[in-house]
Amino acid sequence: MEERITLKKIEALLSNQTVTISTLATKSDMEESVDALARITAKGFEEVGARIESLDVKLDYRFTSLSNRIDDLALNKISRDEHRVLAARVSDIEERLI
Repeated sequence: MEERITLKKIEALLSNQTVTISTLATKSDMEESVDALARITAKGFEEVGARIESLDVKLDYRFTSLSNRIDDLALNKISRDEHRVLAARVSDIEERLI
């Protein structure tokens, strides 16, 4: 069954809590907390930036390497016609040797 919240119960809860001026945060405490949070956030962004930069360098190297391989294949590829000519020459040489 639901328990109803009454004004007397709220007063009882609040009377059990002891809040003093010394436990409240001051303006300087809040400013220090905000500054600390700002430093932590800035450091986190710097770390993320460094990680992105290192990934960028790695990806750039891989793309360059892949591009070089593709260029090498394009320059050194053998055409189908050249392959047929070479295959026919090898067949002729094999027939003569055997």
